Amino acid sequence: MDAKKIAFKLASVSDINKIIRMYQRGFKILFETYHDTETNPYMESKDDLYRKINQKDSYYYFILQDQHEVGLIRVMLDSEDTTHAKFHQF
Repeated sequence: MDAKKIAFKLASVSDINKIIRMYQRGFKILFETYHDTETNPYMESKDDLYRKINQKDSYYYFILQDQHEVGLIRVMLDSEDTTHAKFHQF
């Protein structure tokens, strides 16, 4: 069996357009089903993403499979409790 290599790559502000495309691909069906313009990441603006990616203790990582970007996660560290973090997957 050929094992797939999984890795993570830190995203930066220069990756905003890729992040937006991943949000839209990942959340399109939910948006089309519920038409949620308030909270669905499908509708996330570039300004909102700039704010999130530049937020203290907030990091976006691309999930790589065999060097191809196949997913995205956001890690938010708890600045008061260093033993906790929140993860969001896309």
